[in-house]
Amino acid sequence: MEERPFGDLQPGMAGDSPTIQPGSTVRDSDGSEVGTVVSVQPDAITVKRRRLLGGTLQIPRARIKEAEEGIVQLDVPAGQIGRR
Repeated sequence: MEERPFGDLQPGMAGDSPTIQPGSTVRDSDGSEVGTVVSVQPDAITVKRRRLLGGTLQIPRARIKEAEEGIVQLDVPAGQIGRR
């Protein structure tokens, strides 16, 4: 099976690669929940933050370490991702 970097995933991609869908839970590199995917663009995902901070984050696909059904795992702590 060909290995593909998760940063190259496309919305709705078929086959053996997972897809990133609105409603997926996003976790940072420490495993803490960051929020929920609200939209998927070719080069980034928009995440609605949880907790007290609220708001949205624009997360580049290059920061996505792994994605499986319903879960997106980032390769950095949430504090290192800029606010939108």
